[in-house]
Amino acid sequence: MATGISTLTKFIRNDLSKDCHSLRLLTISDGEVQDPANVQTEAAQLASLIKNEFTINSQAVRLFTSSSQPDTKAVSSLLQLNNVSNVNLLDLQTSLTNIEIIATIASLFSNDSLNRHAILKSDETILKSTPWQTTMNNTLSLFPGENLFWLSKLPTGNLIVGETNVKIHIKEGLTVDTYENLLKTKIEYYINQLKILKIVNTNE
Repeated sequence: MATGISTLTKFIRNDLSKDCHSLRLLTISDGEVQDPANVQTEAAQLASLIKNEFTINSQAVRLFTSSSQPDTKAVSSLLQLNNVSNVNLLDLQTSLTNIEIIATIASLFSNDSLNRHAILKSDETILKSTPWQTTMNNTLSLFPGENLFWLSKLPTGNLIVGETNVKIHIKEGLTVDTYENLLKTKIEYYINQLKILKIVNTNE
């Protein structure tokens, strides 16, 4: 599996179109991984390369056969790349029909809006998509509906979406109630992300 991740890293670095800013990744495990330590190393290197540069929907499937038990930790290592939706570590049986397996896997990506997003650009490197993120960015993907993101400091430069300058309205400090209202639509997503980070034993 480590070889596969290394090949993916090289492809993204050297061969992927520079116009590509969104990725859909699917990892399938149908047995024990022989190189778990190398998998974690390669996955961490891939995460550092692309997680803050691309909009990524990464999902995983454990495919159960009659003779083997799929890996959990190694296959979850690529779920940490997901930055657009809840991640799924889906269990499927090979006894299902091909049509049932295909439909289930396709549903993991059906509503991710990767083909309908805008880019927020900042003059400063202060944007982050999660409150625990330590690496700041100067761009962030925005999706249809309400968007919640974090700033390392109050912006002093321009924020732009497309060709439009974003007007900044600074409101009163957060209270417990306003904080709850902000997070209630995201709390399930954050908990989901933290579970994956716990599985793969990484901080970000």
